[in-house]
Amino acid sequence: MACIVVLLVTSAMLGTAGRSSGADTSWTVMVYMANDSTSPLPSGDNINAMEAAQQAPGTSILVLLDEPGEGNSRILDVQHDPNPDQMTIVSTTVDDNDEVIGPSGEVNTGDATTLANFIKFSTSHWPADRYVLILWGHGAGWDGLCLDGIDMLTLVELKEGLSDARSTLGRSLDMIAVDACVEATFETLYQVRACADYFVAAQTNIPYQGFPYYQILTALEEAPNQEPAAFGGVIVDEYIAWSAVNSQNSATLAVFDLAEIASVINALIKLSEQGLRYDSIFHSSIHTAMASAECYDAEWTFDIGDFLVRLSGSDVPLEMKALATDVFVAYSKMVTRFDKFDHPDPLDGINVTGATGAIIYAPSTSLFDTRYLDLDLSTTNWDEFGKSARLVAQTNESEVGPVIYYGDSDSDGKMDLAALAWSNPYPNVTAWVFRDSPHGMTYVKTYESDASSITISGIAGDLIVSASASVNGSAVSYSELSITLHGASTIEVQLLLDGTSVSEGYDVRVVSTNLTDYAEAVSGKFYARLAVPTQVAVGQLVQIEVLNEAGVIVSTSHAFVPDDHATVDIEILHEEIQQQTDFYVLLLFSILPGLFVLAFSIMMYVDFKKKQRAA
Repeated sequence: MACIVVLLVTSAMLGTAGRSSGADTSWTVMVYMANDSTSPLPSGDNINAMEAAQQAPGTSILVLLDEPGEGNSRILDVQHDPNPDQMTIVSTTVDDNDEVIGPSGEVNTGDATTLANFIKFSTSHWPADRYVLILWGHGAGWDGLCLDGIDMLTLVELKEGLSDARSTLGRSLDMIAVDACVEATFETLYQVRACADYFVAAQTNIPYQGFPYYQILTALEEAPNQEPAAFGGVIVDEYIAWSAVNSQNSATLAVFDLAEIASVINALIKLSEQGLRYDSIFHSSIHTAMASAECYDAEWTFDIGDFLVRLSGSDVPLEMKALATDVFVAYSKMVTRFDKFDHPDPLDGINVTGATGAIIYAPSTSLFDTRYLDLDLSTTNWDEFGKSARLVAQTNESEVGPVIYYGDSDSDGKMDLAALAWSNPYPNVTAWVFRDSPHGMTYVKTYESDASSITISGIAGDLIVSASASVNGSAVSYSELSITLHGASTIEVQLLLDGTSVSEGYDVRVVSTNLTDYAEAVSGKFYARLAVPTQVAVGQLVQIEVLNEAGVIVSTSHAFVPDDHATVDIEILHEEIQQQTDFYVLLLFSILPGLFVLAFSIMMYVDFKKKQRAA
């Protein structure tokens, strides 16, 4: 009976905290405070800061605290301390019934089971709408975090513990924030991708004082209904603001949307594939881009964004530049919030001028780096690309590229195909086709052949071809070729009057610089067939004008010249509406000068009053 009473009392005690009593979103914040190391951090100061902050109804903060020594591990249910000047911890120690700590009174924070048990214990006894896990302690990048003596939570163990907890909880955590150094790594992000929706971490060192918990938790108390991504942004803002005033070093912090990482990794795989293929004849450029990318903690651990920018601006094949841009775009979507403080005179000498949010490691062939193969990221080809690129190796000369032969397939006197022929019998040849458009260079198509020849057709415009030949998967020849192929682009126009298709009594013309081309009416629609590139360029913006029988423009629209065919629906305005519109346009232009004069007069008056007050 005594056991039953104890269990009931404990259950009641555990169940009183963390339950939403109103309409506000409830939060359970779990702080995994790994401080049992030879270099302990100010855990007491951080807990005091948590206690100083008010908590909204339905918000619970649980701390698994493991200090140096044996038998002193405990779980705290953080309580508000109305006297922030006193340094005594006032929070309640929770009896966990050996669910987390066990009878020895000691946990190993470097063990996946400890992490899993803490999350399962907290979420089962303090259920909430939102779950946030803060990993607190020392960080070692892709090697791991949360030291306990000589042990540490490797990224493999981190995933194991989080996955175990996720399985019990039935869903991922809303957010994981890491109050530890250099954990905003691609290796960490990819490892925990299925265990949380958002991830907050720094690609640089975190100062000794850690996160500004009072400011962060106060912001949560003031707005408990904010989304996890927004709360992550608050952590970033408060941390960088605090660092700008208090830190002797530079600081970075970012929020990552882990739902986007699959797109980033897929793009990185494609880039790595081409990087490995071209390494033999472009090794120097690839190596230099990687070696010069901004580093913060360890050699060859560099900012991924800075590397991509340097690579896309270096002397590498066009497809590598395009793929580097694709990775950067996908990566930018994953980073929902990023800020940095670039210290003008950092104590550690590290600046973050080129920082973009996350770092990545290019592993070596050393025995130490064989552990990298345990990580999920090593299942991609990034590790092989990294190993190849970081080596100091010779760059081979490119062999002779292809000869171009033009052809006219429809006998209209305009060249509409180009045949690339290599003199050597290569087992694989490739041509990446890009178009020089008004919006810059855009990728069009890739051709591949095992016959030492490729024919490019069905693509019109001023083209740039990235042509290469490979042997055993390694490029031995590369050429960048400029060609012009002729063709046509069709814009199909459907006119609508009150939602009904019309064509009788109207003309349609396409207008652009040095172009006025009337569309042909066929079966109730209008077709403008434009010559590319003599009349227009693909991607060029053109104006489409609709004229009535009197030759008056009754409606206009705009369209980009398509690769092949595009359809545009244009609504024709009734005459009275058109006249009304014209009247208001004329009225606007007639009173616009007067509005500018009035605004200027008000501005001068306000300035005069300010000077009067100053005097």
